[in-house]
Amino acid sequence: MKIRTKLVLLLLFLALMFLSVFIVQKIYEHHRMVELWNSVRLEREFIFDKIIELQSKTLKTFVYDYTFWDEMVEFVAAPNEKWGNENIDVSLVTYGSDAAWVYNVDQELVYFAESSDDQATLKDLPVPKEALSSLFSLSPLCHF
Repeated sequence: MKIRTKLVLLLLFLALMFLSVFIVQKIYEHHRMVELWNSVRLEREFIFDKIIELQSKTLKTFVYDYTFWDEMVEFVAAPNEKWGNENIDVSLVTYGSDAAWVYNVDQELVYFAESSDDQATLKDLPVPKEALSSLFSLSPLCHF
């Protein structure tokens, strides 16, 4: 074999090696970039969940406290506007809530309270009645 042929074959071999290393490097970098994007996405989801959890902690306390309160159970059985104003309306500001809907076990609205002066904006719960019944069947305390 001539030296010229050996040099051409050597150059072809080196070119193929360079090309294969380049392709492997590109694939490796692509996988690393995908992993980086996934880790950033997971971190953002975790942070978002933590923010939601921290923001909703006071509302969760509000709901749980009032759900297990005997006077609240009596109020649901026999609604009293004065008791609702004194206990529910005042608590909205304390717990940072915009509105409160009190439903009985038949899923009928017993009492509505809103922290703003405009009582017409949220009178009806912004959830369809059918969806509300399916939510109550899963858990009596729903998180929106």
